[in-house]
Amino acid sequence: MVVEIISVIVILAVITIGYKVAPHRDLGKSKPFLAVFPKYKCLVSVTYNPDVLESKLEEFGFKKVGEKGEGVKFTRGSVLGELSVNLTKVDLHLSSANSTKTCLLVNASWVAAFDTGDHWILTKELAEKLENA
Repeated sequence: MVVEIISVIVILAVITIGYKVAPHRDLGKSKPFLAVFPKYKCLVSVTYNPDVLESKLEEFGFKKVGEKGEGVKFTRGSVLGELSVNLTKVDLHLSSANSTKTCLLVNASWVAAFDTGDHWILTKELAEKLENA
């Protein structure tokens, strides 16, 4: 029994560490059928202005949690939520790519070992809404 518990803890630790160190992948043109460690990045055609972006993201349920490096970090949802990307805790990091574009990074707050495209759809919709807002 102890060996099984230790094995589960080790597996969870390996998955969590793997997710945290895995790089964000480019959003791409099409939704993946299955993505391992879903973390996405894309460039949004909107000028980087933390105050303006904060007001836009509040409409989608995101709350500013602070500044991280050269950007601003937002979050929404709950760690205790369901498996739906609409309810789980999602982190969003925005930073300036250049004078006319903002870099958007989206990932699960804790860990997501795999995904059937929900994180991709969320990132795509956020990028489109930020550009069209």
